[in-house]
Amino acid sequence: MQVLYLVLIVVGIILQNVAKKAYALKAGGGGAFTFSLVSVLCALLFFVFSGGFNYDFRPEVLPYSVGFAVSYGAAVVGALYAIKFGSLSLSSLISNYSLLLPTLFGILFLDEQISITLCIGIAVLMVSLFLVNYKPSGAEKRDRVDPRWFVCIAISFLGNGACSTVQVLQQKNFNGNMKSEFMIMALAIVAAILAFAVLVLERRDFVSSIKRGGLYMLVNGGFNGATNLFVMLSVALLPASVMYPIISAGGIIGTATVSVLFYRERLTAMQYVGFVLGIGAIVLLNL
Repeated sequence: MQVLYLVLIVVGIILQNVAKKAYALKAGGGGAFTFSLVSVLCALLFFVFSGGFNYDFRPEVLPYSVGFAVSYGAAVVGALYAIKFGSLSLSSLISNYSLLLPTLFGILFLDEQISITLCIGIAVLMVSLFLVNYKPSGAEKRDRVDPRWFVCIAISFLGNGACSTVQVLQQKNFNGNMKSEFMIMALAIVAAILAFAVLVLERRDFVSSIKRGGLYMLVNGGFNGATNLFVMLSVALLPASVMYPIISAGGIIGTATVSVLFYRERLTAMQYVGFVLGIGAIVLLNL
């Protein structure tokens, strides 16, 4: 059963990334807030129905849900634009580097110990970052990275890292309880924020965005909810030091394979080396 859960989680991560890329190509990058809103609503409904409506909402969870909601909104919109302006495989890799932020937070504010694997992982990560962004002096213009990608992937990176940090705080302060209530409240707040953004920025294009990419929105949202559910189920069956490296590395490798085979994304030899080192860094940071 553990193996099945891990496979389903990795497949869910890959399909979410593929849905984002497919929508970005079909819609020309428009309707990012609409895409995110429908996806979040699907994930919210998935959590509501999968929990059997047996919930115990408490006001003390609300601040954590608000923090997660703002971070999550920035992460999903930033990721969608990053995939529009740059490589799907590299965007997936760097977004996974965000797990460094909750790790550093734990060391600085929660008195967690610095391990040798953390130090090695950070060093390998720095080398990976240099290599995936390295361009030889004679590189062709078409191979240059769009500056907008750097901005969007930075927003996604910080948003993902903040999400994980808030989750750590919520679980620590509530002794591992209120997971579903926390997620439902957070996703509902995210949906409200995105709905306001759609009303202000994309109301004229809302219907056309749904027509162009409604299927991709449903796929992304459905698999987002399913992935989070299987992660919660796996936590009770597998040690985090085993589960998270497998999930992270599997999602990155699978997404990169799809990117190269189906979307014909080109990576240099240096970027491939950096990519492999990045996977190693993520495994080390999870240990």
